[in-house]
Amino acid sequence: MVRALGDEMRAPEALPRDDELWRGWANDRATTLKPDAFTTERLPLDPTDRAARWALVALALAHGANDGGMALLGPEAAADPASWRMRCR
Repeated sequence: MVRALGDEMRAPEALPRDDELWRGWANDRATTLKPDAFTTERLPLDPTDRAARWALVALALAHGANDGGMALLGPEAAADPASWRMRCR
């Protein structure tokens, strides 16, 4: 989760500063809000993007989401339910 969040924090830095992501922000540095917006837009384009999914879970935890972002892991848990049962013990 930490690695995924770090990657998502760096990903917007690769975008040109005239990209839509940067419009409306007070600065052009990647704070936790910018990767959240960046990843939230990216995940529907590729629902199999595991790094994006885990980064959003990390951001949800950091921002105090009631469910801790765990709903985002549903597709991964459904793909390998036996593995998830073992992790939850």
